[in-house]
Amino acid sequence: MDTTTTELDGLTQPGPQGPVSRSQSSLTTTVLVIGGIFLAGIILIEAQSLLVPLAIAVLIWSVINAFAGFLTRTIRIGGKGLPGWATLGLSLVVCLAFLAGAAELIAANVQAMAEAAPRYQANLEQLASKGAAMLGLSIGPDFAVLTDGMGAGDLILVITNGIAGLVGDAGTILIYVAFLLVEQQVLRQKLAALVPDTGRRAGVMALVDRIRGKVQTYLATKTATSLLMGLAVYAVTAAVGLDFAPFWGFLAFIANFIPVIGGIVSSVLPALLALVAFPTLTPFLVVAAGIGMAHLVIGNVLEPRVVGRSVNLSPLTVILALSAWGFVWGVPGMFLCIPLTVIAMIICAQFPGSRGIAIMLSEAGRIDPQAETNAVRT
Repeated sequence: MDTTTTELDGLTQPGPQGPVSRSQSSLTTTVLVIGGIFLAGIILIEAQSLLVPLAIAVLIWSVINAFAGFLTRTIRIGGKGLPGWATLGLSLVVCLAFLAGAAELIAANVQAMAEAAPRYQANLEQLASKGAAMLGLSIGPDFAVLTDGMGAGDLILVITNGIAGLVGDAGTILIYVAFLLVEQQVLRQKLAALVPDTGRRAGVMALVDRIRGKVQTYLATKTATSLLMGLAVYAVTAAVGLDFAPFWGFLAFIANFIPVIGGIVSSVLPALLALVAFPTLTPFLVVAAGIGMAHLVIGNVLEPRVVGRSVNLSPLTVILALSAWGFVWGVPGMFLCIPLTVIAMIICAQFPGSRGIAIMLSEAGRIDPQAETNAVRT
């Protein structure tokens, strides 16, 4: 009997090595991958309260280690770099100081915005009256009722609630970061011990190193471009004398980590404030044009050249990732969407059954060549 066929009720069927079997294997793999994605989505949604602080903690931990590595390479004393514990401690102090300063800046400016809200609302009514007069229209008392219902205080409340949602788990996140810093010396040994086989262990450790390198490179480049964006927005808003210029610069720095939507938020809010804060349109036009130019140069020219190389994600993938992670985890998911998608693409590239997914996520259909040479064999 032919080894590639079997007899069943007088019909010849392809055996285990035939094309039907290979098609069934591919179909099974596809079904398993789709099922795994749905299962992972359910877990991510149901365990959001646990996973979101942990994911943010891992991101902050990566930033601390990346900055510590930068300090090790740049600070030289007597021709030698600082010891690891010194750079790590200095990096931790800088990050904590930044977080404390950010919290103080947000609290002070939100309170000041709440106090200034009635003045902005009065300016809005005057601006509307002037605009209506230019058009030969009249504004009745109902307009004041309308502005009371959609006043600046409501917008500030929305902003405050959003910020509170982001920093509400700060204590839990800091605890996670502390334990990650304590455990990081033995994490690599633990990962190696999980894979007894020497050959597979090398592939797994290479995968971990590539994920860490990609994420840290993205965070470093994105932080640099976001800092430029924040400085540009601060310079423009301070030049026209707009209230809360440091806050708008900080908002632009943070929002720049959210693809697409972050740029819109950091542009529209200060422009709207300039519209109601001044009696003329000139400051509004300067703020709108200045911030728009900053986004054009930094967001459309600089970032694709610098950040694009580190993520290798297509624009469509970025939009879909923003929507998907925003749906799963809300605003924190929007912040984390790029690093999480990069990690998913790197992992998918390691296995033949999911490499097609990595190719579809990539910018031009090319995945990292190391994914081929360091693929984890199952």
